[in-house]
Amino acid sequence: MKSSTKSCLIAIAIFAMAATAFAQEKDKRVNSLERGNRSLAFSLFSDGGTFGYWVLKTRRTNLGINLGLRVSHTDDGRSRTSWNVQLAPAIKRYMIVYKSVAPHYYGCLQAGYGKDSNTTNWNFGLNAGFGVEWFPVPEISVGSFTGFNLSYSQQTAGDDTRKSFNVLSFTPRLTMYIYF
Repeated sequence: MKSSTKSCLIAIAIFAMAATAFAQEKDKRVNSLERGNRSLAFSLFSDGGTFGYWVLKTRRTNLGINLGLRVSHTDDGRSRTSWNVQLAPAIKRYMIVYKSVAPHYYGCLQAGYGKDSNTTNWNFGLNAGFGVEWFPVPEISVGSFTGFNLSYSQQTAGDDTRKSFNVLSFTPRLTMYIYF
């Protein structure tokens, strides 16, 4: 084979590979933030976890409902088990949607109920803040957020009832989202 023919074939092969790579990069999806997509959210920690279901109403607006459960056991001579369940409808509003890192504003309402051997707890609150989701692959993200919590709680033990109103900052655990 002549060297000019060989050079021409190599140039065509390089051009074909470059064109293919360019086309893949152009059409490459870096996240699943598309209207209508849904996701399941999971967050685990030492005494429980949360599960959520999210729906992208627009490319920038994600609505979700989260269910949290905590169970703890204390053995201080009296062996007590306590539990708490929480329901929290939430919204995320993405600032940037076309990158593998998607910052967002976050807001949620929450209501919870808990009980141990002699105490009952009720709480209601509002969370507001900002966060970020990172998409290592388009269908999976890892996210977290921080902000402020306004809450009202009532704790009842026998005939004694304590009520409190709190303004706190918070940083939740990492959450994994699976999009479909």
